[in-house]
Amino acid sequence: MKKRLSVSLFLLFILSVALLSACKTSAGPSNYNVAGVQTEIPSITTIVGERNFAGSSVTRYAKAEDGNLAVTCAYSGAERPEEDVSRYCAVLVSEKGFTLQSDYSTGQAVLTAPSDNEGERVQMTITPRNSDGYTITTELLEIDAASESQPAA
Repeated sequence: MKKRLSVSLFLLFILSVALLSACKTSAGPSNYNVAGVQTEIPSITTIVGERNFAGSSVTRYAKAEDGNLAVTCAYSGAERPEEDVSRYCAVLVSEKGFTLQSDYSTGQAVLTAPSDNEGERVQMTITPRNSDGYTITTELLEIDAASESQPAA
């Protein structure tokens, strides 16, 4: 009986630790890594401060060692999401070589940057998520020669 109680208590302890670990929220990535980018792209939280990291997904090349084609991260807990995104975009443009294609106030922010891979570019799209958050997708895209040769309107 005593042995059974000890085993039960031990299993209860292990289960408690597992549940507590599963409920812990991750801080999220410190940067967004996609193939074709030599310098890491800092995450929004490294620029604007801590936000609730709601989750992420990654799309990889067929060969995982070739890197990520896309990284999507979702955040919440921003008092003023538009200010977060504005500040983040300003840093990417001034320090990381991005070009702002559309502003967040238009419904989503879109930034692009050259890739180290010929014929490709890095694109970051930031879309609203609920009233206090946003989703950031950073991806490697092939350059469409027709759209690249057209002047911006």
